[in-house]
Amino acid sequence: MTAALCMMARDNKNQKLLLQVLINPAPDLSCGGLFERQNDASDYLRWQALQYLSDINQATDPYVSPLLSKDLVNLPKAVILLAEKDELYQDGLKYARKLKQAGNQVYIFVKRHRTSSW
Repeated sequence: MTAALCMMARDNKNQKLLLQVLINPAPDLSCGGLFERQNDASDYLRWQALQYLSDINQATDPYVSPLLSKDLVNLPKAVILLAEKDELYQDGLKYARKLKQAGNQVYIFVKRHRTSSW
């Protein structure tokens, strides 16, 4: 939600946000992301994701799955907190790389050997 809010603020030119803090982000809820995995942790995460969506097809919307966005430029600095053993760790790293490639400042903090970062 934080990533989507930052993208919406930029797109609507509402206000200039200075910082986004993402804790164990789930930046890809599409079938290629979270919904593709098959394990107990993913089952729970899928259930959580479905609480926000009225239709699974919404999962490919860049505001829902910011990792799929083609436009990540001009976003606020990002602080991304990850846990090395968390189900969402790799997605968080991918999103951080994509933000950096788009020219944004990104700071990543990883809790090693943890399933939850905070």
